[in-house]
Amino acid sequence: GLTAKVGEVVDAVGLQLIAISENGNAPDGTALCDQWMSLVVKFLCHDSVDVSSTVFSCLSRFTMSLGKHVSGKKSGGAAEPLAFDPLKYLPTILSCLYRQMQYPQGYPFGGPNEAENISVFELGDVAGAEEEEDDEEVYRSELRKLYSKIVRWQPDLVVQFIGATLATLPTPLSSGGFEVSEAALRLVFHFQEGLSGKMAKIIGSGGVFDQIVTALFESDAGFHANFELVTLFLDCAVRYGKILVAMPDEGKKGLLIGRVYECIGRGIANGGRRIRSRCCYLLLRFVKAMGGAGGEDIICKALSMVLEVVVANSNASYSLLNLEDQNYLFESAGLLLRSSPSSSYTPLSTFMVPQLSKLREILSSSQLHAQHKAVLASMLVANVAHLSKGFNMGDVTAETGPLFLEALQATMECLRALPTFEVVRSKSMMLVHRMVLILGESILPCLNGLLEPLVTNCQGSDLVLVVQLMNQLMIKFGHKAAPAIEAVLLPFLMHCSGIIPVDGPAPQVEVERVAVVKLQVLFLQHVASNGCVPALFSARNAPGLDGVMGLMLGGLHLKEAARSTVVFFEKICLSGVADGHDGFWQFAFEQVLVTLWRLMLDKSAFSVKDALCAKVAGEAAVFMWLLRGANRERYERFVDGLAGFMGRDVSFLKGSEVGGEAQLKKDVRQALRDL
Repeated sequence: GLTAKVGEVVDAVGLQLIAISENGNAPDGTALCDQWMSLVVKFLCHDSVDVSSTVFSCLSRFTMSLGKHVSGKKSGGAAEPLAFDPLKYLPTILSCLYRQMQYPQGYPFGGPNEAENISVFELGDVAGAEEEEDDEEVYRSELRKLYSKIVRWQPDLVVQFIGATLATLPTPLSSGGFEVSEAALRLVFHFQEGLSGKMAKIIGSGGVFDQIVTALFESDAGFHANFELVTLFLDCAVRYGKILVAMPDEGKKGLLIGRVYECIGRGIANGGRRIRSRCCYLLLRFVKAMGGAGGEDIICKALSMVLEVVVANSNASYSLLNLEDQNYLFESAGLLLRSSPSSSYTPLSTFMVPQLSKLREILSSSQLHAQHKAVLASMLVANVAHLSKGFNMGDVTAETGPLFLEALQATMECLRALPTFEVVRSKSMMLVHRMVLILGESILPCLNGLLEPLVTNCQGSDLVLVVQLMNQLMIKFGHKAAPAIEAVLLPFLMHCSGIIPVDGPAPQVEVERVAVVKLQVLFLQHVASNGCVPALFSARNAPGLDGVMGLMLGGLHLKEAARSTVVFFEKICLSGVADGHDGFWQFAFEQVLVTLWRLMLDKSAFSVKDALCAKVAGEAAVFMWLLRGANRERYERFVDGLAGFMGRDVSFLKGSEVGGEAQLKKDVRQALRDL
């Protein structure tokens, strides 16, 4: 409308006025800026979002001038030669921002599904998923950016304003008006966002701002009837948790931490889905922020609160919490259990055993559809995986160790019963990753039963996750993982080949083929690099060894996989396992070495100046040195043949005992550069 158009004119005039004033050329600059600022304030405080936002550009430019002015003073020299004093306008601007931050009365925070329960097929929805921001939220986001810019340059002034604003609120805060209280807490919450570098030390320094935050914690703002205000109070508790942790009075600290946990419990018990989800997330954040502070009694009460919610959700006919909410709760419980000095078999089993029992009950049910089973089972496996995040190998005791092994066994049963469902495979792999870190080598006897359903049922969507899991096992356990890898090596490689599509546009098929081959090469490189070479040459896998070697030879033609391929053959040479296998050495000399040099001599695809190609050349030299040591006569014949192919003397590539492998690396790269 017309008012918005006028606001745009005021904004444009302000931009020009500030530019002129920065040069000190504006006649009677103070009077002009006073007049302009009075107009800006009127438009900024307008009830219409569209009108108010018209002056954001000039206000943003104003904060830049403020920064120059303040920086000039801090540098010890004269401030920027402005034709006006920007500091005199800050209290008025802050008051306007505070006023405009207040939500309209009756603002609809929740969507139409706010109070609905969650069906089983919604369990995987992301908790607190970002809703599309409406104009009101976009507008408030811009207000907060302006506020943060002012904080950056005048934090002390803003702290004074926050203190004065909170002092005007009616007490107790729990019965005050939502709109003004919420906006006041916004000032506190977003204060940190404007701080950077040394200024961030204001928080936790014991200064005025810390006193304000402490007073907020001591208030009853977290018990307001409007849960939007409660969640904002909890956001503040998470963001400024270190102020709580640093309190010297242990009794007071425990009391305030306990009150925050109580507020979180109220939020989770609230009927709105979004509030429940938000509070589950904030619980985890707060537990991490506290790091076990508060004392044994407080931790036990927090655990009881979490357990109460978990039991209520388990007993409800419809889930009150989606999957991510439950994961937050169980991870919080695990961290609290670890923080509690008296945590033992009983509290951990209280959380874990019901989940495992329900998992087995679902798997044995004849009333549930397979897809329904998969969703519910994966949820329970994920809960246990997140519960275990509070524990590491050093935390396992004679009482907790069997519980984690039981969780692993139940997960194996789940994988065998529902191997074709990706959601089951992904959550199971999450738990196995955790158990590797917690149980260590105790997991080894279970690996065969866990890996077989994964490697024979994975698809393109989770193939990379299966490879990552097997690589982690080999890195963690080295040669001790070889028996498990031996059992699945050929089935996995054959299954990968079956995943590659045969129909569809040729370019797309090629892209997918290359992606699968890269994963196969990466997997086999880890087999060779982590002491599992015997798995390749075992009686079980010997019939497929030629196919494996052919697959890796093809990896040389993929630029991103070439180095891993050469490393694979290097490690086999170094392992000693191939000694006596004449077929391998013949393949290494006649196929691998020849193909490698053909690729390196292809100027259109290989340049030693390229970082990746240079690494391949370096690994090629290492491989050549190993072949030289294995059969020097055969190696020198190869170099003579290479000289004929290249049409130049490359006898220096035969190597010498003096320079060794390092000199051969230099010689290979130099030979390629000379081309």
